Amino acid sequence: GCQKEPLPDVPVDFGLEKEGLMIIGDQMDNPYSVTNMQEALANVQAYLKSDIKVEPTHFYVRFRPKSEQELDLLTRDTTLDFYDYPLDCKINRGGTYYHDPMIPSNEITWQYTVVPVNYSFPKVQYQKLAELFLPEDVGDNQESKGEVINHADWQLLEGEALRITNNLNPEVEGSVNLKSTSWRPAGTIRVYDDVINSYSTTRKVFDHYEYYNCETGEPVNPPSEDPGGIMLKVAVLPPDTAIEYCTRAVYRYETSTSNTHFIPMEGVEVRARRWFTTYKGITDVNGNFVCDGTFEHSAEYSIKWERYDFDIRDGSYGQAYYNTGENQTGPWFLDIEENSTPKSFLFAHIFRAAYTYYYKNSIWGIKTPPTRDGIFAILQQRLHIAGKFDGIINSRSHYFDFSKLIQAAEVVVYKSTYNSRGIFGTSIHELAHASHWEMGYSTAQYVLDYLISDPKVPESWAVGVEWKITNDIYPSSIYSNYASHQGETISEIVNNEGYTPLVIDLIDNVNQSLLFADTDYPNDQVEGYTLSQLENALFLSNGIWWIWQFRIQDMFNNPTETYVDYLFQNYK
Repeated sequence: GCQKEPLPDVPVDFGLEKEGLMIIGDQMDNPYSVTNMQEALANVQAYLKSDIKVEPTHFYVRFRPKSEQELDLLTRDTTLDFYDYPLDCKINRGGTYYHDPMIPSNEITWQYTVVPVNYSFPKVQYQKLAELFLPEDVGDNQESKGEVINHADWQLLEGEALRITNNLNPEVEGSVNLKSTSWRPAGTIRVYDDVINSYSTTRKVFDHYEYYNCETGEPVNPPSEDPGGIMLKVAVLPPDTAIEYCTRAVYRYETSTSNTHFIPMEGVEVRARRWFTTYKGITDVNGNFVCDGTFEHSAEYSIKWERYDFDIRDGSYGQAYYNTGENQTGPWFLDIEENSTPKSFLFAHIFRAAYTYYYKNSIWGIKTPPTRDGIFAILQQRLHIAGKFDGIINSRSHYFDFSKLIQAAEVVVYKSTYNSRGIFGTSIHELAHASHWEMGYSTAQYVLDYLISDPKVPESWAVGVEWKITNDIYPSSIYSNYASHQGETISEIVNNEGYTPLVIDLIDNVNQSLLFADTDYPNDQVEGYTLSQLENALFLSNGIWWIWQFRIQDMFNNPTETYVDYLFQNYK
């Protein structure tokens, strides 16, 4: 776990701080170990009101999963917080990933966490690193291990344990925390978008009170006499009626626009950790988060780029983080920029795409990419998405289902020359492949299609999903009046390795032949299909071009469907 001697300052990717491998330093004396807590208790016993008995409440452990199945078995327990790096070591420098140097890079590194003493260990290799005294929900008149502990007593005990282990640093803790004033981690996470230059936020604002019938809840006209001051609920009996009236607050929503390239990161789980205690909060549509607990000393903020159904990796194997390695008090206002943190810029925009496809897919009426509780349920793990920033311009982003056999990421998105919209769209494209594979398409079918002809079905579908979702997220006014691959002639489309604008043509009302005044371009007279309809037709088509066409025409009534034949024939 920890390095007995600090590692030399190895070069960071692209020469920038807090990118690449985290540097882990010396192991610290653990103030929450049972041994140190017992010593601290002996020192302050005379000043305590509570009868505290120090005994193990938790174990500090690390797991060594040998497979993705074992890792999934661990992480399905959402009450535990797993870290790739040790929790009792100094972080000499933050970074975007950590991998134990004693473990091969293509194997899963140690997973550190804290479990209660009654935890049932699964059949995964593990080590108990320390017995801890971490009474939960400590406060006035709250119980821990059957004993009532006064909150002030816990503060005194914890402070003494920190002092005797040399972990109480006034310069770091600050005067506020030395007075034992608690604070709740909160803040705002944003990312720089080099395409979008403004965004709108909405907030709920009080407007007025209205009267309503207390029994039915129906709004009514106000009584003839004001009860004398508005209250949330006040009974009023007008002279001419026996109906009981109440009042309630009515709110309106105000939208404001900010002219900035920094846009909110929605759905990000932010973690605030101090030693073995982690509190979490998820960012809302405005990028704001509030964690589910309070600290009385400084804590370390971090982002582990994952949600229940997917995670993002720094390369093919290492879990991606945003971690400064610094302790602080108060809110965390993070703006992720491309110039100073290019990897984090890449991860953030991949996350935006994945979060949109997984948790907002109902907007377009399409299914999610593979989920942990999906078709194959217990056999299915998180989808791994690799963000790679190797600077190779010709590196192609891809989805390889068989990568899971070597525990590598199935989806790979290269930064290459993409801007933020390009990263977002490419991520959507590859996730569309992952979703298609779960409909019954397979790697074997893809290889067969590629050898016999071109894999037009999967690529045309992914191109269409990318176009629709990306253009709905990004202002269409920024782009030209035709979409990806619509600027190509029929012969260029046919020779383009399966990448056709078929799905786009079935949805939009752009006729390329008229647009360019050239018969070499498709005479697209089809419009009005939806992404949802085309996906429904994709089911049971087995990746066969003509079956997909038949199902589209057979399943849905569309006034332009007679022209569907033309598109399928010309693009084949």
